[in-house]
Amino acid sequence: MAKVIWKGNGIGIVVSSKGVRIIPPCDPELLATLQAIAGIQGAHRSLPADVQREATALSARLGTIAVAAAQKLAGERLDADGGLVFYDAEDGFTCGNGKPPVPLPQPNRIALPSALVAS
Repeated sequence: MAKVIWKGNGIGIVVSSKGVRIIPPCDPELLATLQAIAGIQGAHRSLPADVQREATALSARLGTIAVAAAQKLAGERLDADGGLVFYDAEDGFTCGNGKPPVPLPQPNRIALPSALVAS
């Protein structure tokens, strides 16, 4: 079982019992799918409940497509829980075989009033 980890620029690595190796950047369609899942995950909390259900279903379908493409690029089966990891500057998620995407925890961001920020 392996894990594929992609950054927002499409560059990734495979981590498995065979070691760690760099994989070619993912194609633009797969990168767009990964970014769409991350965007849906990021917007999820602010959506109405009925739309949240639809967004969850859509991100799960997109996650299935992304996991299949990741397994093909990795050349081996991915971990069922979190075998695919994607992150960029704003959002990220993990998903696995048959598992819906789960958002990555984001560090707490502190907004300082502009009067307190030295210029």
